[in-house]
Amino acid sequence: MVGALPIASGHNILRLNLADSSCAGAGLTATCTVSGVTATAGPNDSWTGAVTSDGVDLGITDVEPALLTGADYPTGYSTTAFGHATPTQMAGLSTTRLIQQVFGLAINVGSAGSGLTAPINLSRESAANILLGNYSDWHAVPDALTGQPIAAASSLITRIDREPGSGTRTSANTYFLRYQCGSSTAITDNVGESDNFSTTDELTAANGKAASIAYTSIDQLQDPHNSTNFPNLVLATIDGVAPSNIHAAAGGYDYWFEATTVNNAATTGTSLSLASFLQTDMPKLASAPQEPSVNVIPGLQGNVGTVPLTDNGKTGTLTIYVNPYTRNGKSCNVPTETN
Repeated sequence: MVGALPIASGHNILRLNLADSSCAGAGLTATCTVSGVTATAGPNDSWTGAVTSDGVDLGITDVEPALLTGADYPTGYSTTAFGHATPTQMAGLSTTRLIQQVFGLAINVGSAGSGLTAPINLSRESAANILLGNYSDWHAVPDALTGQPIAAASSLITRIDREPGSGTRTSANTYFLRYQCGSSTAITDNVGESDNFSTTDELTAANGKAASIAYTSIDQLQDPHNSTNFPNLVLATIDGVAPSNIHAAAGGYDYWFEATTVNNAATTGTSLSLASFLQTDMPKLASAPQEPSVNVIPGLQGNVGTVPLTDNGKTGTLTIYVNPYTRNGKSCNVPTETN
């Protein structure tokens, strides 16, 4: 949302100010003091400390901005801070495809009383019904591989949500519910529910709630740097396939979307040069972010989808692939094979 709405509305927002007197460090490393918590400062842009008001030269969104409308419009964000944009304005933003991101469903199996054990095998249809609240008990949800109840005894489901406007919430609506892809059905907050305004907040809440479910990019659980952050959470298989970037590239796991950069037509000078560099360099296999949730898009910056799969030559979670499939910048599209 932050990568699109301020550009569409022409609003300045706060950014880190490295020239602030609180910043200390040498060379490329500096520590600055910024105060605020995402639950309040996020939707109100009320951070204090080493921040300054500025225009957004280049934004990044998990899905194309045209989807950040309707039930996925950032209604929880202050219009005073971020402005307002119509669906036409959001859809009219200039975008460039950047990378592919793989998403998944995180389930709490580790908290006492969850009644769940890994692996958790969900069908796409069961997952959709959980997100809609049609399933309230894991004992009623069939294991997608065995047909047996996922929980041996009653175990109440708690859905942990991001806020409307979040790319991960939008991805869940798009993939499981086909919202804005021919369907008008979307996730609806439960009475009294408090949304989470960052993925860290969402997964922290899920990690602390037995038998809960949340949606996330898979690097949050698969990146070794995050391995101790959410020890109670596991990623569910969907239709028998475990979430991973190689399974996405092989065509077995299609809960992935193409992140985009959002271009501000008013950007000029050195800021435009940096924006052009990022959009040119980051989609390349050799220089894309080496995260377990990332693949590169075929047909961009020399990326050619082939079989056997072309990868960046790294090992473990640093391996990324040229996915032979693309959604061609439209999240509602069925992935198209290119090799």
